[in-house]
Amino acid sequence: MPTCIHPYLVIAYLTECTLATIALLLNRRGTTAGELNRHIDIAQYGVDYLRSVGIDTASIRHLPRLCHLLDCETKPSGETKSLDENNSVNN
Repeated sequence: MPTCIHPYLVIAYLTECTLATIALLLNRRGTTAGELNRHIDIAQYGVDYLRSVGIDTASIRHLPRLCHLLDCETKPSGETKSLDENNSVNN
């Protein structure tokens, strides 16, 4: 395991996990609207944060498929950096 992981990678990973949970909840009977909305809000916060610091969120898994649930644009505005570029800076 790497000794130094860039915080943006951690946030991106947690956002991916949350989006995967949303995908599961959408296919599960008995999911409450509150439970689903809570996960959507968490994922939205992760996407918004990554975009606010200039990270290109195009590489986040599940995002294209679930973009209709989140407030996300298909192309980020302004200058962006890939997650790999940010990780190599601190390694």
